[in-house]
Amino acid sequence: MRIRDYWRIMKVVVKEYGDDGVVVLGIHEYTGDGDAVRKFIADEGIPYRVAIDEKSDVPGSRGKTFDAYGIFRLQNLAGYTIIDREGKVHQDIGVFDLEKKIEELLQYGV
Repeated sequence: MRIRDYWRIMKVVVKEYGDDGVVVLGIHEYTGDGDAVRKFIADEGIPYRVAIDEKSDVPGSRGKTFDAYGIFRLQNLAGYTIIDREGKVHQDIGVFDLEKKIEELLQYGV
């Protein structure tokens, strides 16, 4: 999956599920160039908050938040992560399962 596809999909999630209480928060991996990340976010018109992760001391890490949740330890960004209202982490959700998972969590109120 290309990075720009990820951002486009998240825009759709905001549009389709925002009124249902779904909140999207992007976490951009640590790159050391926050200005470039902020410019990309502005240029792409990202309609939700994006945090820029802090540098981690873990070799190969994408940042401290990624480490804390065990997110994206692989070298690709193929999966999505949802943290539900109860704080449970649902990881490695594929692009074709994302909408189904969101609707499932909304149905059960979590």
